[in-house]
Amino acid sequence: MICIFSSPVDISTMEVMQWLNYLGVDDVIRINYNDGNNSSPTINIRENDFSFQLEGRVIYLKDIRAVWYRKGANWMCDHFFSVTANVHKRFIDHINYRLKSEEAKLAEYLHYIIENTVPLVLGSSVKLDLNKLVTLQAAKQVGLLVPEFFISNNKQDIKKIFYELPNLITKSLSEGLFLFEKEEAQLGYFSYTERVEEDMLQTLPEKISPSFLQKNINKKYEIRIFYLDNTCYPMVIFSQNDSQTQVDFRKYNEENPNRCVPFKLPAQIDEKIKQLFKKTGLNTGSVDLLVDKQNDFYFLEINPAGQFGMVSDPCNYYLEKKVALYLMQHETRNTKA
Repeated sequence: MICIFSSPVDISTMEVMQWLNYLGVDDVIRINYNDGNNSSPTINIRENDFSFQLEGRVIYLKDIRAVWYRKGANWMCDHFFSVTANVHKRFIDHINYRLKSEEAKLAEYLHYIIENTVPLVLGSSVKLDLNKLVTLQAAKQVGLLVPEFFISNNKQDIKKIFYELPNLITKSLSEGLFLFEKEEAQLGYFSYTERVEEDMLQTLPEKISPSFLQKNINKKYEIRIFYLDNTCYPMVIFSQNDSQTQVDFRKYNEENPNRCVPFKLPAQIDEKIKQLFKKTGLNTGSVDLLVDKQNDFYFLEINPAGQFGMVSDPCNYYLEKKVALYLMQHETRNTKA
């Protein structure tokens, strides 16, 4: 049995499952978070073993031979119900806060058992949201170049940085805003990487929330890498010649899309990327790099659950098939402590 933890709308999950079916694997279960159909599993735990019932089927831990942590979080622990009562509001709020802590501890334990019992695990339940700042430090430690960055919550300090280094961008420290409002307004809300402009600074109050500022690299092109089991699959994105995509290629130009083609990484960059994944304890993820006019490679970030269809299709890498084949390697034992 192969178990996939994902989200209801992830296309890559569906395509990998199609490959598994084509390759003859007929026992695949998919557990989505927040799918809105009340299909949360019923769980039974006995020390370091457990079973769960999903849609009428009882699934035992010993029967799961491979797991893929693809998308989402809290897949098996949405079982703690909020308390409502006509008593002190602060008391009820505190109870519900503590229930969330109970839920988090149970989820952590369940996935600890999975990751240390199942023979093969792709991805990680606890590393799907890497700390961007910690990852930047890890990248520097393995010898990758990282654009200089600053964090400040003071207008005057930010202005000082800007006048010393006027070519700056700002972006979120986490995943940022990503919200679809399909049912009512058919709208999507997103936050992007943006260039810092002088008139933007003038409108700031003296004290603001801590803001991440980074030196903007005058890029020749950028590279998206999908990493799977010690292999890099790179794609170059020629986004620099379009004003719409210069700062953030995710501002897609649908009428005139960026050209994307396969790319061969220099051997030393390929090796450093592999060292970085080893250092972070991940066996898959998507990496963003920039290459400047002097052909220097700059590391930006790792997304442990990044989209890889955008790399697979233009480059003919057939990554969905490669993920499926990886999950079929049940004899590979998980060696995590």
